[in-house]
Amino acid sequence: MRPLVLPLGEDGLTLQAVVQLAGWTGSGGSAKHLIQAGEIRLNGVPERRRSRQLHLGDRVAYREDEVKLVADGH
Repeated sequence: MRPLVLPLGEDGLTLQAVVQLAGWTGSGGSAKHLIQAGEIRLNGVPERRRSRQLHLGDRVAYREDEVKLVADGH
């Protein structure tokens, strides 16, 4: 698992935004497709809501790659 460092105050990003920030897709349309197809897991469970609000400490995974949302400096 690798950390996805978020600037302080960025808690509450959407799942779609995190998929893009993690580098798994280059566009919002591609991120939407991955999420709606059930390819993205949130805290170990498939999540199909692209507007789902994520928070510090959440783990998001695609295939074998997983990121954990952490604040800058932690």
